[in-house]
Amino acid sequence: MVYLRKLWQQEDYRRSDIAIGLAQQPEGENWSYLVSTIPVLEPSTTPEVLNALKSVARKPRDGRHFRELVGVAERNDKASVRSALALLEHWSGESLADGSGDRSKLVASWKKWCDEKFNESPSASTAAGDGTDRR
Repeated sequence: MVYLRKLWQQEDYRRSDIAIGLAQQPEGENWSYLVSTIPVLEPSTTPEVLNALKSVARKPRDGRHFRELVGVAERNDKASVRSALALLEHWSGESLADGSGDRSKLVASWKKWCDEKFNESPSASTAAGDGTDRR
């Protein structure tokens, strides 16, 4: 794990792939690396990393990480969306599901929640980005 964390620091273009290895032990030092990787996760690695984070009884204090999850929910495939929404519920301790199953309504609800909870941070729509690769 020490080696993977060192690679994560040195090779930012490989962070999504390295996160898969770190996700095998998501607690301790690896947790902050995994949370920091959320904005650059590839769709193929997103569910595994987010599900690993959900297994840890810890949440970030910075609203930026919640907003990044909202961005993941906006622009990824069904499995990634489910994982992102489940992690938002885990971190927040709240469920915003209305039973309709409408993904866009649910994501909008989480955006609104972020705006209300973390009003000192930039808008969730800004943090979500335009879907382009940030590498």
